[in-house]
Amino acid sequence: MNRISGLVVFAAFRAVGQEPGWLLEISNGDEILLVSDYGSTRSSMPCVEPCTDSISGEEFEVSVTIKQTNRKLQGCGRALY
Repeated sequence: MNRISGLVVFAAFRAVGQEPGWLLEISNGDEILLVSDYGSTRSSMPCVEPCTDSISGEEFEVSVTIKQTNRKLQGCGRALY
């Protein structure tokens, strides 16, 4: 449990870093919250966005983006269990 601006947040995952100070939390699979620049910058995004394969039309649970140095790969994914 974490308190951010008076709100109680239950995070399933947390990562932290320094210089500049930042934290990233994933709350119950619903939202990703990034607080950076020692708390002065906040951004959030949905943790899971559905995806439709562009060729087959098959529906997937999650849209996936992988960023590498010189390219970006985009696709779809789902849990295997």
